[in-house]
Formats: sequence, C-alpha cells, structure tokens
Amino acid sequence: LAQTNPTTFNAGFALGSGDHKGKVGQFDNFFPTNHKFYGYMDLFGWRNIVEGHVNVTQRLANSHASLFAQGYTFFLEYAGGSWTNAVGATLSNPTPGQSRYVGSELDLGGSYKVNELFGLTGGFSFFVPGAAAERMNHDQVQTWGWLMLDFKIP
Repeated sequence: LAQTNPTTFNAGFALGSGDHKGKVGQFDNFFPTNHKFYGYMDLFGWRNIVEGHVNVTQRLANSHASLFAQGYTFFLEYAGGSWTNAVGATLSNPTPGQSRYVGSELDLGGSYKVNELFGLTGGFSFFVPGAAAERMNHDQVQTWGWLMLDFKIP
C-alpha cells in the first residue's frame, strides 16, 4: 500500500468563566496541562478565558514526520478579572479598562514518530500581546522554543 500524506485542518474554541465579583464563580481547571489545547507557551489556563484556534497539520510523504501550524487568539471572559496561566499562577491582576483582547499565539513545529511508543515534537512559539495584556504591563512579544519526548501507553 502507498502511504498517503493528508493535510488535516481543525478549529475550535474554549470558554472558561471569570470571577464576576461573586456573581459567577471562576472555573477551576482540575488537570492543568493545557499547552496542547491553548498553545505550547502555557500562558493561559481554563479560567477567565475566551479562546479560538485554527490548526493545520501536514504529514510528510512516506515518512513518520509531520509539520504543523497552530494559531490561537485569547480574550478575557471578564475584563475586570485576573489573567492566569496553565497552572493557575496569576500573570496579572485586574486593572481598569474595556479591552478584553489579551493577544495571539502562533506555534510552528513538527513531530516524528520514532516507533509505536515514542515520538519527538518540537517547534517555536510566538505570543503577540493585545490591548488587555498591554494594560496589564505585558506589552512585549514573547518567544519560546521547545522539544518534547512523547510517550504513548499501549
């Protein structure tokens, strides 16, 4: 059989409530391993967040390798709430302002399946801050390179 090299597209969104001064409780993420859902930089947890993303993956012909590009955009669900990262650490406390747009992340990378149990994934990520991030004194573009060993339990 000839191996195909399909291109895969997907899109999605997430919504996690913010603390509206006691009116709505803030969502608490029980297992905070979010980089595969909200970008590899782990700048956001599933609380006080409105997130949308698009992903494209291209498997390379006749190989166990693939390349991917993932784009994310982030808003605060409640403009007066905190911005917390994947493990729940507060990156910024509420500050007055109307903008809820925190920023966008782009992840570019690739993966290679070594065998049925192991794979390698790596890439480079960029975060461009929006008006809400700038209001909270996070006005610098952030970058991050990463390499992971993936282990699959049979």
